[in-house]
Amino acid sequence: MHCMMILSIAANGLILTPAAIADSGMVTTLNVRYAEAPGVTAGAQSLDIYAPKGGLKLPVLVYVHRGSWSGGDNRAVGAKPEFFTSAGWAFVSINYRLLPEGKHPTNVEDAAHALAWARSNIAKYDGDSTRLFVMGHSAGAHLAALVATDERHLEAAGKSLDIFKGAIPLDTNVYDLPTLMKVGAEVYKKVFSDDLQVWRDASLYYHVVSGKKLPPFLIFYSCGTGVTGEAEVRAEQAEAFFSALREAGASADVFDASDRTHSEIDEWFGKPDDRVTARAMGFLNSLAGKAAVKPAP
Repeated sequence: MHCMMILSIAANGLILTPAAIADSGMVTTLNVRYAEAPGVTAGAQSLDIYAPKGGLKLPVLVYVHRGSWSGGDNRAVGAKPEFFTSAGWAFVSINYRLLPEGKHPTNVEDAAHALAWARSNIAKYDGDSTRLFVMGHSAGAHLAALVATDERHLEAAGKSLDIFKGAIPLDTNVYDLPTLMKVGAEVYKKVFSDDLQVWRDASLYYHVVSGKKLPPFLIFYSCGTGVTGEAEVRAEQAEAFFSALREAGASADVFDASDRTHSEIDEWFGKPDDRVTARAMGFLNSLAGKAAVKPAP
């Protein structure tokens, strides 16, 4: 599939401030520790929970933030908490260890423990643990999808792949690192070293095999990447991952969102008339067994 023409529209990421949270009308529970690894700061292994007032047994979307595995924060989620809670969902945004401490596999281990915590505890916050979904953008998309394909990380946290109802990676490129490295993507060596075995271990593609209880996937990609050499392989890698999932017997779909840049695919999520949002919510609501709900203006 070919990438569509990129629109040049500026959009800035938004950080959800305490004042904005207070004014939103959501029920919020902030800075919840999901793990306590020795020497790790509380914030690096914490999550925030947002739910609509009066909600009960809500489907749950766990979100993994972007930041090239070296930056970002779980409050930098724009309007997603308000969007999801107004649509009748519980929204959980997680932190994880960042570089230099958060090299692979430390970061994905944190994500797995956060998701395992959500499975075991979200009912206390009006969430339905049997309707648990994971979504992430960029580095977060990689971690979300890796937890949902490489069962070892969840098993180490006491869970299995069948905790997921569905997974949405919002534009990652770490499907097949050995292939990606051939175009000179040196930026990835900071988190994945220069070891071929580590590259394979961190690649989504190599964990997709028949017989696993892989969740349904909705894969988004945009060719508007700022990393030299990546645009040429981004669509190809996303399509290859999609094909591998289908061949392994998993439900999967892929969506070219190259009418926006890599950042905008995340920043526009939840905006009225955004086609990525509409496609994602159709996927989520259908698997959650609930009718589509138009968020309040």
